[in-house]
Amino acid sequence: MSWLFEDPTLLIASGVLIEVLLAVALVKSGRTMLMLAMGGVLALMLGGVFIERMVVTDREQIEATLEGVSQALEANDVEGVLAWIDADALALRSEVRNTVPQAQISEVRLFDLRIDLNRFVTPPKAQADFTGRIRGTYRGMGRASGDGMVLRRLTVDFRQQGDRWIITGYQDRGMLTGHEQ
Repeated sequence: MSWLFEDPTLLIASGVLIEVLLAVALVKSGRTMLMLAMGGVLALMLGGVFIERMVVTDREQIEATLEGVSQALEANDVEGVLAWIDADALALRSEVRNTVPQAQISEVRLFDLRIDLNRFVTPPKAQADFTGRIRGTYRGMGRASGDGMVLRRLTVDFRQQGDRWIITGYQDRGMLTGHEQ
């Protein structure tokens, strides 16, 4: 059932196809009862889309966490980033406090996001694997200062805390850097 709550494309495509078939049948037969069926299909389709919008899945919550971190990074807001990180993840929190102020970040983008959930542990845990691209002006950070881009393949660990997902750690799975002209 998660297909409905995470992406209503199949629901909408199926509804449109059924509507087209019913419209063709209506034109060919002239039976006005088919208009009631078309109205029913439209109501079901709109109801399904409404439900999809109202239900926030764990994957969508994790995506929202990553989006919140991205927005805080773009705002160069260290405390905003820390708000998404587990209070017990002391090493990660220290790394954020030391690293984020060294850059003036202008853009954060995530690509190829894959989320794996484990609801069979208490509290539930998850991992998000993605490529992150950060553009900005860097000062120090082990290389020449200036404008540039950092591309990293990351795996971020999460645990559910109440009704939200917080970051507990990460693994850097490789880094590419580039400087813009």
